[in-house]
Amino acid sequence: MRELSSRAADRLRRRARTRKFQFRDLLFTSDATEGVLHIVLSGRVRLSRFDPDGGETQLAILEPGEAFREPLHGEVEALTLYAEGLAAGELLSIDLTALRELVGTDAQSYQTLGGALG
Repeated sequence: MRELSSRAADRLRRRARTRKFQFRDLLFTSDATEGVLHIVLSGRVRLSRFDPDGGETQLAILEPGEAFREPLHGEVEALTLYAEGLAAGELLSIDLTALRELVGTDAQSYQTLGGALG
């Protein structure tokens, strides 16, 4: 978010929703994916998956300023993906369709954010 001009950041915040979370709160599971981009505003988030044999694999620990994307239903193989809070914090979340609309109206402003998100 720091990469955006204040005007572009305001537009993004108006289209997105923020959510506070606590340690161990479940933020999403593969059963509820909607194709959403989440940006960690504060706190820490752990991304993990359950393997077919029941084991758990940690994929990433995300810090403020980092982002992750929920896959759309059916976009990934049958993996059980989930995200949980590791420390109390706040997420900014935007539906991918709304994000595409924002980018379509002002691609240059959001290009820097896209580069920062990888």
